[in-house]
Amino acid sequence: MGLIGFNIAFAPTWHGIIGNPEYTNVFLGLFSSNLPGQLEGVFWLTGSKYFDTGLATGTYFLFETAFASVTLALVGVVVLRKMKILAFSVFAVIYFIFIWTIPAAWVWNPTGWLYVMGVRDFAGGLIVHGAAGFAALAIMVRIWQEEKKKGLKESKQEPLNVNSSWLTLSIILLWIGWFGFNPGSELSFDS
Repeated sequence: MGLIGFNIAFAPTWHGIIGNPEYTNVFLGLFSSNLPGQLEGVFWLTGSKYFDTGLATGTYFLFETAFASVTLALVGVVVLRKMKILAFSVFAVIYFIFIWTIPAAWVWNPTGWLYVMGVRDFAGGLIVHGAAGFAALAIMVRIWQEEKKKGLKESKQEPLNVNSSWLTLSIILLWIGWFGFNPGSELSFDS
C-alpha cells in the first residue's frame, strides 16, 4: 500500500497530476541493480536537479511514511468509536493510495502542478491537515447520514475507555511524525 502510494506521490508526475505508479518496480527497485531509485541509491527528487539533499530512496520513503501515518492518525481521532476497525482499515487503503497521495504529488513533488506554480508546504501543514481534514469531514458526513436514516436526532455519545498500549503507540507515532514534519522538512540533518 505504502509502496504504491509512494510512487503515486513522489515519482515523476504525468502532466503534474499524479506520480507514475510504475516508476520503479513494486518494491522501489529493491531487487534490481539498474533501476533508478534503489533503496540505497539517491532518489530522483533528492538529487542535484531538484532538492539536492542526496537522500537514499529508503530514507526518503521512511520520511514520507511518517507523514502518511500521522495523517491517518488525525482522521482516526475524528472517527474514534464511530467506525468499526475493519471499515477503517479498508478506508486506510483507499486513503493511502488516493486521498493523501494525490495532493502530495501536486505540492511536494517538484513536477506537481501546484509546486510548479510556486506553492510550497513546509512541514506538511497544507497536505497533512488538508487531506486528513477533508477525509474526516467526508466520513463524518456519511456517519451523520447513517444516523439520520436510523432516526437519531443527535450522535450517540460513547464512553471513552483509553487503552494505555494504544495511547502509547499513538503518542510515539505522533512524536515521530512531528519530528519528521519539522527538522525533516529540510530534508537534511544539519545546522
